[in-house]
Amino acid sequence: MLDRRDALGRSLNALALSYSSIKPQMAMPYLARALRIFQGLRSPAAEAGTLVNMGHVQLLLGNTEGAAESQRRALELLKKTPDKRATAEAMLTLGAAVESHDSSEAERLYRAALQNYDQIGDRRGQASALHHLGRVHAAAGGVNSGMEEFERSFALRRDAGIRDSAAESLSEMGRVLESRGDLENAGRRLSEAIQLVETLRSNVPGDEFRAFYFASKQPYYERYIDLQMRMDRPAGAFNTAEQARGRALLDLIFESRNRIQGDISPALRAQQLRLERQLNFKSQQVISMSRQPTNLERETLLRAEIDKLLAEYNLVEADIRRQSPRYAGLWQPHPATLEEIQKLLNEDTALLEFSLGESRSYLWAVTHDRLDTYILPGRAVVERVAKPVIELVGSAHTRERDPALQRKFDRALAESGRVLLGHAGTFRAKKRWIIVGDGILQYLPFAALRLPFQPSPASGHEIRLLPSASLLTELGARKIDRPGAQRAVAVFADPVFDALDPRVGRLTHSAGPPRSSPAGDSRSATGWNLARLSFSQLEVKAISDLVPAKDLLIATGFAATKSRLMGPDIAKYRILHLSTHALLNDSYPQFSGVALSQVDPDGRSQDGFLRLYEIYNLHLAGTELVVLSACKTGLGKEIRGEGLVGVARGFLYAGTDRVLVSLWEVEDEATAELMRRFYNALLGKQRLRPAAALATAQASMKAERRWQAPYYWAGFTLISGQD
Repeated sequence: MLDRRDALGRSLNALALSYSSIKPQMAMPYLARALRIFQGLRSPAAEAGTLVNMGHVQLLLGNTEGAAESQRRALELLKKTPDKRATAEAMLTLGAAVESHDSSEAERLYRAALQNYDQIGDRRGQASALHHLGRVHAAAGGVNSGMEEFERSFALRRDAGIRDSAAESLSEMGRVLESRGDLENAGRRLSEAIQLVETLRSNVPGDEFRAFYFASKQPYYERYIDLQMRMDRPAGAFNTAEQARGRALLDLIFESRNRIQGDISPALRAQQLRLERQLNFKSQQVISMSRQPTNLERETLLRAEIDKLLAEYNLVEADIRRQSPRYAGLWQPHPATLEEIQKLLNEDTALLEFSLGESRSYLWAVTHDRLDTYILPGRAVVERVAKPVIELVGSAHTRERDPALQRKFDRALAESGRVLLGHAGTFRAKKRWIIVGDGILQYLPFAALRLPFQPSPASGHEIRLLPSASLLTELGARKIDRPGAQRAVAVFADPVFDALDPRVGRLTHSAGPPRSSPAGDSRSATGWNLARLSFSQLEVKAISDLVPAKDLLIATGFAATKSRLMGPDIAKYRILHLSTHALLNDSYPQFSGVALSQVDPDGRSQDGFLRLYEIYNLHLAGTELVVLSACKTGLGKEIRGEGLVGVARGFLYAGTDRVLVSLWEVEDEATAELMRRFYNALLGKQRLRPAAALATAQASMKAERRWQAPYYWAGFTLISGQD
């Protein structure tokens, strides 16, 4: 029994450490449970080791006081055991916790740790202690700027093959050189650090781990961008910005274009399907638990099970890549350069790419024949300007009754437009804008901003969004191989979500006119309590009026099933329209997705939730446009450098080049009205391109008093690499 408890405690520590750098907030419950186990076993060494790990995670979470307390407790326990390595680790973590307010104490602890590492010949530990000492000296400035310690730390890490830590030393050397005014050599050190990161990134197994690893290295890219801009090298800075963003999605699109999944062996496919079934069951448990009183013990166990399954799933995905003969013969996709991107832009298009930094942010305005750069305020100021727009845009009904709140919203729209886009430049005259946002700007409704040179972009520009401009090259290359779809539109709408729906038990059902829908019905949810979206029948009618029956698939009610959507026949349709609820899961983005019919005609439950990892397997090679007429489908968990990991990227991977999504919850009736106007412009007499059709629909709603508030029309946006 004791051995089993000891093994469990060690497993919990290992699990916590594996997630500490990517999900530190989820590591603490595992460590807390391990600590209780070792306290019960009266094992001071194991208890101290767990406390050291807790301190490391607490530092990542910004809890320096908690980290300091954990390490003091660990050091007290370690007095009972002669473990120099564990003692040194506790000293390093304690020093990092107190460094900001007591640098002298931090230096003393770092020197003591270095002495311990010297005595046991631990080169990795020596390098870490030297790195910490260098940081203290660099902060103090003066003659001893920390450069000597960083150089010694780098040499130890390089010789020991610890490349990730070596990149950290190079970055700090660059920081010292920058403080001396030697921007050229500072840039060289950062460039070397980035090269190491690029090499390591390709070897990280699993898309999620690779994305989180890359997110942790974003400060290197951010500082290198700033250095290049200060040295008047805007093209190089732009190329670095492209190198820093959307790489996981770029990899996914690259793999889908080369059909890596087509090489999967039967055994691996069976393993993949088994894990997907288990994850489906666990995702239902997560949703069920979210509606029940908090049970920390149960929630911790469930999350541990999910994390284990996801780790297995990532390994299977990595095995699929390794065993694929196509993948073995492929190079990893490289981000596009400025010159390559300019060749893809026509005379009417401007690419507007933002990069947020601590002290300065940048906007690159790229056209087919020029590059203009603009210096913006730092990240904190940009967030202060953009946040009121994002927070107030959904309060249309409240603002109608509160003139002061409306004035605040109007000021926020104007200030955001002025700060972000209020520059004189040739991009103003371009009809089409491709916007690559960064950080909070990914949540911002650019179509609603008020600009100094015109009332609103929606009245004069077609706006498309992309997480990375390099996707223009990958999506463009995939378009060349796209099979032609035979039919026009497949519509999935008005699913049956529960057995209490009046349609359950009827052999036949006529949709008829939509029943009254209470004000505020919207198309997103966090649990299974999903209201029927009656106005989605208006979307069905709008599309049916424009498309011949032979070119149309309508799956409503019980027919709007997950199995039907995942079938191969979907590939026959150029447009896929989904009018339903979206469910978002920030803790586990893989469990985000869209809800389809949850019961059959007799009221029996069925799996009707299409999760993100299942969306990847849809047959959309012939699909030119996916319309997600559900709320918040453009959102998801933000991973620094990757953007929002939401359902939209799943549809892009599955084969489509364009996804129409929403940024916030919109009332059912307003969504249906926007969709009616969008399809009239897209499939009616005008036959506009998707971006132009969306701009036309938004402008027409804005012109009418009932719908003029941005809440009703500005939330829908087009993620697209194709014109």
